[in-house]
Amino acid sequence: MTITDLIKNIQAFRVNKSDSSGVIQDNYSSFLGEKLIGKVERYDQEKDFGFMSLTELNDEVYFKVATLEKNELETIHDGDIVYCTLGQGERGVQINTIDGFVEGRNKVQTEICSIKFFNVDRGFGFACIGTTSNEAFFHRTAFPHSFAEHLKEGLAFQAEIRLKEDGKYQIRRCIGLSK
Repeated sequence: MTITDLIKNIQAFRVNKSDSSGVIQDNYSSFLGEKLIGKVERYDQEKDFGFMSLTELNDEVYFKVATLEKNELETIHDGDIVYCTLGQGERGVQINTIDGFVEGRNKVQTEICSIKFFNVDRGFGFACIGTTSNEAFFHRTAFPHSFAEHLKEGLAFQAEIRLKEDGKYQIRRCIGLSK
C-alpha cells in the first residue's frame, strides 16, 4: 500500500460538519474544488446529463450541464477531455464546473464521412473516413437529436473526428451534411 492509498483510506472516514448529512463520499473530499482532468464517458444532450471519468478518483462522476456553476465549452461530446472541478450536490459529489479543453488532448480534424453501418436499436455505428480505408466509431449522440431518423448506411456528412488513445477513430460530432 502506498502513502497515497493510505491517505485516501484515512480521508474516507472524514466527516463534514457543515453539511447536514455529515458524510462526504469516500475519498472525494480532498478533491472538492481542485482542478482535475476528466474524460466525458457518456453525455446525453437530450436529457442533459452524463458521466465523466476522473483518473484521480478511479471513478465516474455525474454531471448535468444546466446545473454547472461554470461551463466554458460550447458543446460537450463523448470522449472530450476537459478541466473540471468537483462540488457537493444534493445527491453527493458531482462535477461542479467544466473549465475548458485540456490542451493537446482533444485533437480533432474535420473530414467527410459516410455511414457504413448503423445499429438503430443500439444507437451506434461506423463511418468511412473520406477516401481512406479508415473507419470511425460513432454514437447517435454525435448527431443532432432531430436527425436520428435520417441515420442510415450511405449517408454522407461532415464531421469532427479524433484519434483515440487506443489508435481507433471516433466521430466527435456531425457538423453538416455533404453534398
